[in-house]
Amino acid sequence: MTKAPRPWLVLPHGPFEKLEENLWTVEAELPRSPQMKRRAHFVRLSSGAIVAHPGICLDDAAMRELQAWGEIAFVIVPNRFHRLDAHAWRERFPHAKFVCPPACRASVEEAVRIDGDLSLIPTDPSLAIHAAEGWKDAEPILQVRSGPRVSLCFSDVVMNLTRMTGLEGFIFKLIGSAGELRVTRLARLLQLQNAAALKAQLLALADAPDLVRLVPCHGEIVDAGAAASLRAAANRL
Repeated sequence: MTKAPRPWLVLPHGPFEKLEENLWTVEAELPRSPQMKRRAHFVRLSSGAIVAHPGICLDDAAMRELQAWGEIAFVIVPNRFHRLDAHAWRERFPHAKFVCPPACRASVEEAVRIDGDLSLIPTDPSLAIHAAEGWKDAEPILQVRSGPRVSLCFSDVVMNLTRMTGLEGFIFKLIGSAGELRVTRLARLLQLQNAAALKAQLLALADAPDLVRLVPCHGEIVDAGAAASLRAAANRL
């Protein structure tokens, strides 16, 4: 590893949002960008094992609550931009499997040792993992089934930064990163390699039966009109 390890450093965060019996999320501040924030998803597999996407350092009370829900078995580092707390999580959960897309493994391993790709996560009826098409890091899109309902969890492919205000909000709007659900201009610049491929994939995911919710890592959850919002974001590519 070439970067200095970051310790278990807790930034301000909210409580868990228990969206489904098998899907929790929590939102925390980002260094130097308190309004943008970041969200982690936690999926409980049929076995009771927990998949974290990605790991975010939380306070002791929140970590006790999470570990009482299930064993932390897998930690997904979705791309090189979401490795901030990966080393600290590796230190705290040495028996968990840390996984990432092969396309970004070299850069992710500058911060944390990786055990393999996402195929290490066992097949489960509650979770399907799709590699983002036309995306440099091929980051995963998590499709979580909770009974008759489906939620899609994203890292950076789409964001929904609709509440940013002040100078920070002005700058994010200026660079095309704030507003309605979208593939941001900055993400397109850094990651997008084939817009047609990503558009087709997002439209196919929007057409999937039972889609009720979009849960981005950055921005507000979309739990009304999820399919229409995702189609609109795809069609803006």
